[in-house]
Amino acid sequence: EEILLRYFYTLKNSYKTINSPAVFYAPQFRGIKVEVKLLLKHSEIVFKETNPITIEHIFMWILNSKENNQKFNDTFFANLLTLKIAKKLYTGIPSFLGGSELFNTTDSIPWNNISKNLFSKNNVELSKQLNSKFYLNFEDKFQEQTRILSKSSVNGFKTFFGLKKDSEYLIASIVVRASDFKEKIKKISNIINKNGFSVIQKLSEQISPNDGWSAISIILSTKEEEKLLKLYNSQLKLIDNTVSIGVYRVKKEE
Repeated sequence: EEILLRYFYTLKNSYKTINSPAVFYAPQFRGIKVEVKLLLKHSEIVFKETNPITIEHIFMWILNSKENNQKFNDTFFANLLTLKIAKKLYTGIPSFLGGSELFNTTDSIPWNNISKNLFSKNNVELSKQLNSKFYLNFEDKFQEQTRILSKSSVNGFKTFFGLKKDSEYLIASIVVRASDFKEKIKKISNIINKNGFSVIQKLSEQISPNDGWSAISIILSTKEEEKLLKLYNSQLKLIDNTVSIGVYRVKKEE
C-alpha cells in the first residue's frame, strides 16, 4: 500500500516534474484538477472538472510520468494511515501496528512494473465521458490471494506512529468496518464535527454486499491528542466494536 500510494501521488503531481513537452498532456494543463485515492480493493483517479479530456491525453500523461522524490501532503499520510488500519481490520496483517515511522517499506518496485500491473486488461474501469477504449498492457500481471477475516472475529484498536516529543501536529484516522458502514461513519463524523475537529479526508469502500468500511481523517494539534482519545473511549468506540483509531505524529521537518 505504501508503494502504490506513492505511485498515485507521484502521478498526480507529475506535471510539476515532467522534463519534456509531454508535460502538456497532464490534465492540470487543461484546467482539470486531479484527485487520487487508494482503497483496499481498488484505487481511483478522479478528474474534478468538466473540461474535455481524451484517452490519448491520459495515456501520454501516465506514460511520461516518472518516479521522483518529493514531499507529500497531509492527505497522502491520511490515506496511508487509514489504509493500514483498514487492512488490519480485514486481514489481521500486520499483527502489530504502530511504531516510530508511518512509512516503513524498504523494498523498491520499478515504476514501469507498477504501471504495467495497474493498467492491465480487466484492471481498468472508465466512467462518465471517457469511453471504453484504452491503451492497456496485455501481459500476465501479478496475482495475490489474501484471506479476509470475518467481521465477528475483528475488534477495534488504537495505534500510534511517531514520537510525541518530535511532533509538530497530528493526523488521525478513524475507521469502521460494518454492514451499515455508511450510517456509522455519519455518526462518527457528527461527533467529530461537534467537537471542533477539521476533517481533511473521507474514504469509503464496499467490500461485499454485506460488508464495507469507511473512514474520516482529521488534523489536530499535539495538545488535542488527549481530547481525541477521550472522545474515542467515551463515544466513538461505542458505535461499533470495530471502530479503530490511528494517530500519526508528524515530525517537524515533514
